[in-house]
Amino acid sequence: MLRLYTSVALFCASTVRANEPCEARVSALESEMAAVEQRWGARFLALEAQMRVHDEALATITAERDALKSSGETVAASVSTAGATTPSSAGAAAPSIARRLQSDPQGSSTPTYVSVPSRHTHEFPSGHQCGSIAGFMAYLPLKADGSVSWAPSPSDVTQQYAIGAVASDWSLTQLQTLSTPLKVVHDASCGAAPTLQLPLDTTVDGTLTVGTHNVGSALTALAATHVLGMRAGSTCIRIITDTGTNNDGYIKVVVGTTIVVDGTTNYGVGSTVLDQCYTGFSHMYIQGPTGNAWKGSITASIDAGTTYSGMTCVSNCWGPSSDTSEISVDLDDTRTTDVESFSNTRCQDGKTCKIVLA
Repeated sequence: MLRLYTSVALFCASTVRANEPCEARVSALESEMAAVEQRWGARFLALEAQMRVHDEALATITAERDALKSSGETVAASVSTAGATTPSSAGAAAPSIARRLQSDPQGSSTPTYVSVPSRHTHEFPSGHQCGSIAGFMAYLPLKADGSVSWAPSPSDVTQQYAIGAVASDWSLTQLQTLSTPLKVVHDASCGAAPTLQLPLDTTVDGTLTVGTHNVGSALTALAATHVLGMRAGSTCIRIITDTGTNNDGYIKVVVGTTIVVDGTTNYGVGSTVLDQCYTGFSHMYIQGPTGNAWKGSITASIDAGTTYSGMTCVSNCWGPSSDTSEISVDLDDTRTTDVESFSNTRCQDGKTCKIVLA
């Protein structure tokens, strides 16, 4: 630009030509040069500000290094080969991420957390409202005061991390804070192999193998024989209160010789009285313990809860049916209770009615 400006100025000064607007050309070039200088001046100022931030960070790291040296803490780099660890040669410079931290005081119950650089892929759904995700993004450990640490391997941090966008002044606009996805836990002497913890809820897209067992396949096989905790070959009993008006009430249930519903609860319309599986089931008893009649369904499953069907009342029931898909119980002996006219099978008068598989 300067060379072009000089050439035009010399041309206009040494040559007089008709209709040649030399002064206008020089003025336009001067304006353009002023604009260029302004743009580059702003960039130089921004670079100077970033250099000051870097200088401050370097001063902080240098102070930390000097403090470690003065306290007798050593730094060593190591190379791991086939499971063995070989110290670096004496006097070799050690990378900062290999810093050996001073052990906690003996008897201290507070663990030391060290953040080691690594990369993770963070997925944000379409249309998210997390904030701006552009430019320079950072994933940094949080200190106890809530500020982030830019140190290569800080030991004054918590288990929490912040992800956010980095501004030109190196400040972080946090999008979200979260626990570290992976945490390696060491024992007090560092003599035993460390363990791995997954603090976040975890979804495994591939195969998860524990020992020699494929966990996914094992759970699928388990579900084939255990449906909601029901063992194949057992009998599952389900008692549900009817949803009609006034069909709430009290019912007592005995399976074999065991009281499973004691009759002291007023079961609301649509509520579940019993949903349980029994091995070796043969029969059960029901009774209306109070004058507040109950109406609902009593069904059974012999295929681990896949299908349910009505049972049969074989003693003390009356009405047009003995099917327990619709049944009522009541203490009253008038046989004109609030539900009996709506129930095909009725266990009335406070009697104990026996029910078996159909």
